[in-house]
Amino acid sequence: MGVRKRNKKAVSLDRYSSIPLYLQIAETLKRRISLGEYNESDLSFTGEALEKEFGASNITIRKALDLLRSEGIVERRRGIGTTFYEMAPEPFVFELSRSDQEMIQTLDKVKPYVRVIEAATIACPKCAQKILSLNPDQEVWRMKRIRKHKGMPVAFYAYYAATGLCEGISDNDVKDAPFHDGFQRVTGTKIDIIRQSIKSVVADLDMSTVLKIPFGSPLIFRENIYYSPSGEVLFFSQSYYRGDMFVFRASVQL
Repeated sequence: MGVRKRNKKAVSLDRYSSIPLYLQIAETLKRRISLGEYNESDLSFTGEALEKEFGASNITIRKALDLLRSEGIVERRRGIGTTFYEMAPEPFVFELSRSDQEMIQTLDKVKPYVRVIEAATIACPKCAQKILSLNPDQEVWRMKRIRKHKGMPVAFYAYYAATGLCEGISDNDVKDAPFHDGFQRVTGTKIDIIRQSIKSVVADLDMSTVLKIPFGSPLIFRENIYYSPSGEVLFFSQSYYRGDMFVFRASVQL
């Protein structure tokens, strides 16, 4: 089979964006590699060809390729060329039409590692003031957890509750179970309804650090509010999922 050639039009970089040019190029190349648009003998992946396609300097292209190398996606070998490695593991697919418990079971199939990284009483942030009906001078209990898959951070969770309600929950109570299961078991309080909202966001410096992804990477943000049978808000959670590792899918009957 001959070398596959690509007659690519020049790509217009967003030179007014706060995102560095090399990062724009690296993310574009990463997507192409993940979709199989290149092979190892593709002449359009050479530094000279990429400079022409993106209208970027040699230094900018080298920085983009260095980033891909640091992430273990490509390797340049003298006399051999570019080697493409397998991208991140297949993303977790959650069916939005299913129950929250079934979403948890999706993760249980791959046995990801979950670790509590903080459990403390803090000054009440505005989000907790609004949802938990607390005053600005009150404190709130917060627990942070990180989920890893094959050693890679894939999701971050923060749980908020009024002080006195969750202090008895330890790392072991939620180590191998969903937080809401541990909450019900330890507090003896039944959860009746979960109200959920999902939206797309980008990683700020906090999320890029904890999830080890570039600043500005796409994230899926999910907020769950948990209610008692009487309609009282018990606690709420805010979760950030890496956009390249999670898919939320719905089936709609027409």
